[in-house]
Amino acid sequence: MHGLISVLSSAFLTGTVRIPGEGMDNYIITIVDPVEENPDQAFPKIYTCTKSLYLPRYTDKHILKERLLYAIENFRDNGLA
Repeated sequence: MHGLISVLSSAFLTGTVRIPGEGMDNYIITIVDPVEENPDQAFPKIYTCTKSLYLPRYTDKHILKERLLYAIENFRDNGLA
């Protein structure tokens, strides 16, 4: 399962199941703190064009883990792979 999550998280962050041509070492993601009225109900969003991860300020690490895993596991590549 760990390997699957690794592949899915790479796909979530890059928009494709393939490793970018320049590799992952230089693939830098900016974490953005979106203003959310109720952050514990929001999900992380990735914008691959700008390499920005919008990650709400959750009230605890368990909610962060739950929301992030849900976003990763339910990511759809929209045919970009």
